[in-house]
Amino acid sequence: MRREMIKTKSLAARIWLILTALILGLILCISLIYLVVFQKVHEKTEGRNLMYLHNIMKNGEPQEQQIFEKSEFLKESDHFIWLGPEKQESNSPEYGTKYEMDTGPLREEFVKFAQGVVQGEMNGKLFKTSIQGRTYLIVISSVPQGYLISSAPLDFEFTILYIVLFVSCLFIFAGFFASKIIAKNIARPLKELEDFTSSIAAREFGPPVDVHREDETGRLACAMNKMQEDLRRADQEEKVFLQSISHDLKTPVMVIMSHAEAILDGVYIGSLKNTAQVIKDESARLARKINQLLYFNTLGYSLEYSDKSEEIDLGLLVSQTVSRIKVVNPDLDWDTETVPFFIRCDADKLTVAIENILDNAIRYADTRISVKLREGSLEIYNDGPSIPQEKLDRIFANMYKDKTGNFGLGLSISRKIFNYYGASVSVVNRTPGVSFMIRFSDENKISGKSGQ
Repeated sequence: MRREMIKTKSLAARIWLILTALILGLILCISLIYLVVFQKVHEKTEGRNLMYLHNIMKNGEPQEQQIFEKSEFLKESDHFIWLGPEKQESNSPEYGTKYEMDTGPLREEFVKFAQGVVQGEMNGKLFKTSIQGRTYLIVISSVPQGYLISSAPLDFEFTILYIVLFVSCLFIFAGFFASKIIAKNIARPLKELEDFTSSIAAREFGPPVDVHREDETGRLACAMNKMQEDLRRADQEEKVFLQSISHDLKTPVMVIMSHAEAILDGVYIGSLKNTAQVIKDESARLARKINQLLYFNTLGYSLEYSDKSEEIDLGLLVSQTVSRIKVVNPDLDWDTETVPFFIRCDADKLTVAIENILDNAIRYADTRISVKLREGSLEIYNDGPSIPQEKLDRIFANMYKDKTGNFGLGLSISRKIFNYYGASVSVVNRTPGVSFMIRFSDENKISGKSGQ
């Protein structure tokens, strides 16, 4: 319940509470310093002054003593002669002083205190005691008549502390209005960012937000503007991708349906066998695209939770994959060069990644494909046309469309698999041709087996 109450407080209230806590903490520190340090200094100072005045009285310098007594510091000081414990024992107490002073209950309390501490000669010894609820400093010295007793109340001065408390209360009061101003200054751009975020969440992409600040809030606004731009681009690409992939899937379906209807109507073109072959080819094409979509959608989960990593020889895997896939176009000149390179991965998934790049190479190669595996680096080259420079960074995107207008997910699937196993994949234009470079980091390599 308490946490819910705190969460519902306004920003101004939160800032005011923080400022109040800081002020109260400062008051506490000042109070502790005042009570511990200042009061000790005060006590030591009063003790020195009382001792000084006591010595003046003892040496009989009344004029100087009168001047000193005008000090506000010791205006309540008192000095009298106590004849000593022998007189007290005879039940005839006598008091004497160099100034005319009345005897009274307070002096009797001082005498009682002196009876407990006096032991023979006293040479201006300073004591502190509490009498009638008030703290006193007492100095006792031996004189010819007995003992000179000087006393002064040790009153702590709380004026400074009261001033601090008063000023702190003013700061707390002023802090409330300052908090409102600070909160308004902070909350205004945050409210703009909140509305901006709500628009993004509703996919209502508007103009960039500008909070006219260069602090953390300004940097947050810049990050949110970049996020909106990325989401806008991704949303647009997703729409184009869905439209294109729908058309791409719709075409083989329409071909299959039209040829099937032709068979039913008996008006097909060519032989029945040729028409059935067209249906079979288009069905295979459709199945391949659907399988790619399904594989792409489940690849993340499969890599994370169904990974069957094992120790494999990448050189052997590449050679076997090339041997199996080059029958697709045996007229091409295939050049394969591999070395043993042992890594730990899921052989099936890595095979899919290599096959997709080889399939892309077969689609665009003119006469030659070269596959070379060196120490930690796999290069798949084809002598087909170069890729436009502005499309080199986007060729692995899952919504990339090639120059024929077709969408493919093969390269995007390959990159996701290679990246999962810590390998980087890039494409480089050659003269002529294109090379796909896959580089495995040292973390993939199984020590002691590479190159054997």
